[in-house]
Amino acid sequence: MKTITSMVALLPLTAAFTPSSFTARTARHAAARRVTAVPSAVPTMVASAEPAAKPQRRTLPPVLGGLKAGNKKLCVITGASSGLGLSAAREMCEKDDYFVICAVRDVDKMRSEAAAQGMDEKKYAIIECDLASFQSIKDFVFDLKAFKSSRPLDRLVCNAAVYLPKDPLPKYSEDGYEMSMAVNHLGHFLLCNLLIDDMAKSKDARCVIVGSITGEQRAHRW
Repeated sequence: MKTITSMVALLPLTAAFTPSSFTARTARHAAARRVTAVPSAVPTMVASAEPAAKPQRRTLPPVLGGLKAGNKKLCVITGASSGLGLSAAREMCEKDDYFVICAVRDVDKMRSEAAAQGMDEKKYAIIECDLASFQSIKDFVFDLKAFKSSRPLDRLVCNAAVYLPKDPLPKYSEDGYEMSMAVNHLGHFLLCNLLIDDMAKSKDARCVIVGSITGEQRAHRW
């Protein structure tokens, strides 16, 4: 636990850490990311090493959800607005012993998808969470605790991910990390560490790490 916590503490510092022994290599990496001129016949693609602009919170999170959740087990699913995450959220909502918290970047999209899937509004809540932003993850954990109060979290499904094999140039998160690394790994790593003490209070806590780009077409049965 101490090792995990110390690693999380280092995350915001990693991009700025440049020991003198690595100066030459850092310079080579910076040079490789500079934009060079391209022929006018080829569409210009600008590579920016600047992190993405910090997103603004668009929605007010739900609070005091203890009455809504009742005695059901609390389950957080990241990336619940599409693919495996949406299928998992729908399946969990069909069970009587679970209440689902949909952790998504686009709250409006989640509302639309949930309605299209016929999900019972009494069995889920939506809280904004952008895995590409460390601050958004911290805000989500704060909002989640405000929603569930003193009740522990029983299930955490780390499903959200980006897959960008066709992008010709890398994209970066607002914290300066390559987007796939930020969302698929560092974001969930931070989320797990911020919630692990809370989940330890549950009698039957489970954390599920999803790793798939091929399971979009088939709903998984829980």
